[in-house]
Amino acid sequence: MQNTIRKSDLLNILHKLCLKRSELDVLKHYIWRANNEWTCFPSNRDVAEKCALSVRAVQNASKSLLEKGLIKKEERFDNTCYGRQTSNFYTILINNIIDIAKNFVKKAKEKIEEIKDKFENKSSEDKDLDNQSCSEDKKNEENETKEETSKKAEFKGANVKNITKFHAPHETTAPLEPKHMKIYKILKKKIFSILK
Repeated sequence: MQNTIRKSDLLNILHKLCLKRSELDVLKHYIWRANNEWTCFPSNRDVAEKCALSVRAVQNASKSLLEKGLIKKEERFDNTCYGRQTSNFYTILINNIIDIAKNFVKKAKEKIEEIKDKFENKSSEDKDLDNQSCSEDKKNEENETKEETSKKAEFKGANVKNITKFHAPHETTAPLEPKHMKIYKILKKKIFSILK
């Protein structure tokens, strides 16, 4: 399994691990520098330069990756009589990375299903409430339309009577002049057409 996965596939998996930006950058750099056995030995200064981080941030990210079980670290020393420490030897634990990514995806799917179930339950309750409110709204609308139609009918009857009584030329004290009579007839036709 360790030799069958490609670096590009592994880099795509890393985004599912929910790592901090510094941890993700450092792990990507380790993967990019890794050989066929998934080992590398870059210095912290080199990683910091390539990832645009401080050396301390690289050390903290490496420590965090070690605690999460994504890499394994071995200290290296030179073979001289002084035995000073050189860069660390890192092994990328691909199986752990893949397992953690699978668990994360599984938890995410479970969370999505849980949210879907809550939404469906809520939507069914909302539909029941909507049906009740819709039936109440329809009743209110029907009552309002009945009231409006009765008011319109009363208004029409009252207006027609008032118009015919008030504007009838034979009931007025002074007769209308011919030019006013034309206006009166036009207005009467318009009013009656509106009221019908």
